[in-house]
Amino acid sequence: ACISYEEIFLEARKQNALTIACHPHYMSAKSDRDTLFLWNNRDKYARYIDAWEIANRDDVFNVISLKKYPYLANSDFHKPRHLYSWKTLLNCRKDTEVIKRCIKHNRGVAITLFRHEEA
Repeated sequence: ACISYEEIFLEARKQNALTIACHPHYMSAKSDRDTLFLWNNRDKYARYIDAWEIANRDDVFNVISLKKYPYLANSDFHKPRHLYSWKTLLNCRKDTEVIKRCIKHNRGVAITLFRHEEA
Protein backbone atom coordinates (compact mmCIF):
# COMPACT_ATOMS: atom_id res chain seq x y z
CA ALA A 1 0.00 0.00 0.00
CA CYS A 2 1.28 3.43 -0.87
CA ILE A 3 -0.65 5.47 1.66
CA SER A 4 0.65 7.06 4.83
CA TYR A 5 -0.01 5.87 8.34
CA GLU A 6 -2.06 9.01 8.92
CA GLU A 7 -4.29 8.16 5.95
CA ILE A 8 -4.79 4.63 7.26
CA PHE A 9 -5.74 5.92 10.72
CA LEU A 10 -8.10 8.55 9.29
CA GLU A 11 -9.79 5.95 7.09
CA ALA A 12 -10.29 3.72 10.13
CA ARG A 13 -11.85 6.67 11.95
CA LYS A 14 -14.19 7.35 9.00
CA GLN A 15 -15.34 3.74 9.25
CA ASN A 16 -16.01 4.15 13.00
CA ALA A 17 -13.30 1.60 13.83
CA LEU A 18 -11.17 1.57 16.94
CA THR A 19 -7.44 1.88 16.33
CA ILE A 20 -5.51 -0.11 18.89
CA ALA A 21 -1.74 -0.23 19.09
CA CYS A 22 -0.77 -3.79 19.92
CA HIS A 23 1.76 -4.63 22.62
CA PRO A 24 5.41 -4.03 21.78
CA HIS A 25 7.04 -7.19 20.55
CA TYR A 26 10.56 -7.42 19.22
CA MET A 27 11.44 -10.08 16.69
CA SER A 28 15.00 -10.94 15.71
CA ALA A 29 16.97 -8.54 13.56
CA LYS A 30 16.39 -10.91 10.64
CA SER A 31 12.68 -10.16 10.73
CA ASP A 32 10.76 -6.96 10.10
CA ARG A 33 7.72 -8.29 11.94
CA ASP A 34 8.22 -6.49 15.24
CA THR A 35 5.46 -4.27 16.59
CA LEU A 36 7.61 -1.47 17.93
CA PHE A 37 6.91 1.15 15.26
CA LEU A 38 3.91 2.80 16.93
CA TRP A 39 5.51 2.54 20.37
CA ASN A 40 8.73 4.11 19.13
CA ASN A 41 6.77 6.85 17.35
CA ARG A 42 3.98 7.33 19.88
CA ASP A 43 4.46 11.10 20.18
CA LYS A 44 3.77 11.43 16.46
CA TYR A 45 0.87 8.94 16.16
CA ALA A 46 -0.80 8.97 19.60
CA ARG A 47 -3.56 11.31 18.41
CA TYR A 48 -4.70 8.62 15.94
CA ILE A 49 -4.68 5.71 18.40
CA ASP A 50 -7.81 5.02 20.44
CA ALA A 51 -6.10 2.68 22.92
CA TRP A 52 -2.74 1.08 23.61
CA GLU A 53 -2.32 -2.52 24.67
CA ILE A 54 -0.35 -2.16 27.92
CA ALA A 55 -0.62 -5.71 29.22
CA ASN A 56 -0.20 -8.96 27.37
CA ARG A 57 -0.02 -12.52 28.64
CA ASP A 58 2.44 -12.15 31.57
CA ASP A 59 3.86 -8.74 30.67
CA VAL A 60 2.92 -5.17 31.54
CA PHE A 61 4.30 -2.24 29.54
CA ASN A 62 4.17 0.91 31.66
CA VAL A 63 5.43 3.49 29.16
CA ILE A 64 1.89 4.11 27.89
CA SER A 65 0.26 4.26 31.31
CA LEU A 66 2.85 6.81 32.38
CA LYS A 67 1.74 9.06 29.51
CA LYS A 68 -1.91 8.57 30.54
CA TYR A 69 -2.93 7.27 27.12
CA PRO A 70 -6.10 5.14 26.88
CA TYR A 71 -5.18 1.51 27.49
CA LEU A 72 -6.40 -2.07 27.51
CA ALA A 73 -5.04 -5.56 28.10
CA ASN A 74 -5.14 -8.65 25.92
CA SER A 75 -4.26 -12.30 26.32
CA ASP A 76 -2.59 -12.66 22.89
CA PHE A 77 -4.36 -16.01 22.80
CA HIS A 78 -2.44 -18.59 20.75
CA LYS A 79 -2.56 -21.63 23.04
CA PRO A 80 -5.08 -22.80 25.66
CA ARG A 81 -2.75 -21.83 28.52
CA HIS A 82 -2.87 -18.22 27.29
CA LEU A 83 -6.41 -17.96 28.64
CA TYR A 84 -4.75 -17.26 31.98
CA SER A 85 -3.36 -13.80 31.37
CA TRP A 86 -4.17 -10.11 31.50
CA LYS A 87 -7.75 -9.09 30.74
CA THR A 88 -9.59 -5.81 30.22
CA LEU A 89 -12.64 -5.09 32.33
CA LEU A 90 -15.10 -2.50 31.04
CA ASN A 91 -17.68 -0.94 33.33
CA CYS A 92 -20.23 -0.08 30.67
CA ARG A 93 -23.32 -1.36 28.93
CA LYS A 94 -22.87 -4.28 26.50
CA ASP A 95 -23.43 -2.19 23.39
CA THR A 96 -20.86 -1.76 20.63
CA GLU A 97 -20.89 2.04 20.54
CA VAL A 98 -20.91 2.34 24.33
CA ILE A 99 -17.95 -0.06 24.55
CA LYS A 100 -16.04 1.96 21.94
CA ARG A 101 -16.66 5.18 23.90
CA CYS A 102 -15.58 3.52 27.13
CA ILE A 103 -12.29 2.45 25.54
CA LYS A 104 -11.65 5.74 23.70
CA HIS A 105 -12.32 7.91 26.77
CA ASN A 106 -10.65 5.42 29.12
CA ARG A 107 -13.46 5.70 31.65
CA GLY A 108 -14.58 2.55 33.39
CA VAL A 109 -11.56 0.63 32.07
CA ALA A 110 -9.51 -1.63 34.33
CA ILE A 111 -7.11 -4.48 33.76
CA THR A 112 -6.77 -7.62 35.84
CA LEU A 113 -4.51 -10.63 35.82
CA PHE A 114 -6.60 -13.80 35.48
CA ARG A 115 -4.73 -16.81 36.87
CA HIS A 116 -5.48 -20.50 36.97
CA GLU A 117 -6.32 -21.67 40.47
CA GLU A 118 -4.08 -24.50 41.61
CA ALA A 119 -5.90 -27.54 43.02
